[in-house]
Amino acid sequence: MEQAIQVISETRKASATLLQRKL
Repeated sequence: MEQAIQVISETRKASATLLQRKL
């Protein structure tokens, strides 16, 4: 469970960074 949460949080951070780069 903890690993899944970590992966999700990291994925969110990566997606947010990509969105910021696009903008």
